Amino acid sequence: MIHYTDTLRGAAALLQIDQATAGRRLAALETSLDARLFLRTPSGYVPTAAGEQAFAAAERMEQAADQLQRQMQGLDHRLSGVVRVATSETVASYFIMEAVRRLHRQHPDIRIALSPPFPTWSTTPS
Repeated sequence: MIHYTDTLRGAAALLQIDQATAGRRLAALETSLDARLFLRTPSGYVPTAAGEQAFAAAERMEQAADQLQRQMQGLDHRLSGVVRVATSETVASYFIMEAVRRLHRQHPDIRIALSPPFPTWSTTPS
C-alpha cells in the first residue's frame, strides 16, 4: 500500500491498522527479503529498484489469487452429492423418473437414490 500512497500513514489508513504496525510490517518484509524496498525521504516513501520488483511480484500474486478465486467460484456452485427420495413405485414410475432425468441433465454430479416409503407401524397388538 505504501507504493500507492507514498506514506506510511496513508498505507496504514488503507489497511485499517495503525502507523506503527504498518512500519513494523514493512521492516519485517524488508528483513525477510534482505532488501530495502523504499527510500525514506521528507516528501514520502520512494520505491527502490527492489521495491519496484517486489511491487510487480505482489501485483502478479494478487492477480493470480483473483483468478483462482474466480475459477473456484465456478466449481463451488456446481451441485453434487446424493439425494434420497422415498416414494412408492407408482409415484416413481409416473412422476419422479422424468424429474430425475431432467435433474440429471442439468446437474450430472447429483445422484438420486430412490427407496420405498417407510413402513407404517400399527399401534394395535397383533
